[in-house]
Amino acid sequence: ETTADWACDNVWKPMVNGSGVLQVYNTFAPNPVELPHVRHAETGSRDWMVQILCEVGGAILPYLAAGKATGYGLKRIGCSVGATGFAETVLKNEGVAMVCGAGIYDFTKAPRLGETRIGNAAGSMAAFATFESGNALLKRGTSQIENGIVRAGSTGVGRFGVGAAGGLAGLETSNFLSGLAGQENKVTRQQYWDSLTSGGFLNVALPLVHKGICKAIEPTIRVRAPEGPEMRQVQSDTPIVQDSAVAGDGARLPNLVIEGNSAATHVTEAKNST
Repeated sequence: ETTADWACDNVWKPMVNGSGVLQVYNTFAPNPVELPHVRHAETGSRDWMVQILCEVGGAILPYLAAGKATGYGLKRIGCSVGATGFAETVLKNEGVAMVCGAGIYDFTKAPRLGETRIGNAAGSMAAFATFESGNALLKRGTSQIENGIVRAGSTGVGRFGVGAAGGLAGLETSNFLSGLAGQENKVTRQQYWDSLTSGGFLNVALPLVHKGICKAIEPTIRVRAPEGPEMRQVQSDTPIVQDSAVAGDGARLPNLVIEGNSAATHVTEAKNST
């Protein structure tokens, strides 16, 4: 086996399948394409670990994009209906957007053999809901640790554990609902290990990629918003995006001019302090 063949089987194919882009394409295309066949390596082997990491790597950007798009839609809904109180809080919550976005994205994918759209969507929402709640509890616990290195290490290990639990929750939820729909899909031991490991890595990698993207686009962000009755100057602790226990803290810009009303707050201009 050549290096190119190894990379195709263990890097490229798992990354493509993990992204789900071909399954989304098959949902709308008149002539669906066949998904790349991955020769699953032995659990615990080097090739298996590479496959898991590449599958997770392919999934990160689509899930982040789906979460951001869903969050934008929910906030627009809140603005249009003038949501206040609890409804406003839910519609503007970044964690809710990530959970719903994951479900919408996986519902859009054409299901594979033994799967259903409802099962896949519910499984992803169960996984991301576990990420969100578990990470929030973890953040409270690690915030008491004064040593930065110990806190970072504890956060990483904790996130992997939360992600593993979320991966298993997603697998069981998806399998259960697909079974109710008449799909027979007996879960294997390898699927358990795959879900546990991929969930762990996904929950660790999401906030790192999210923060990197925010820092990369920080200098060019300009968001136009409708005029509102109030305008106030705020300092550099105003986030571009709300913090999410799944995606992590948002990047921050100095001296944001905020304009809006009680239903929504809009970022209208970002200026460097002089």
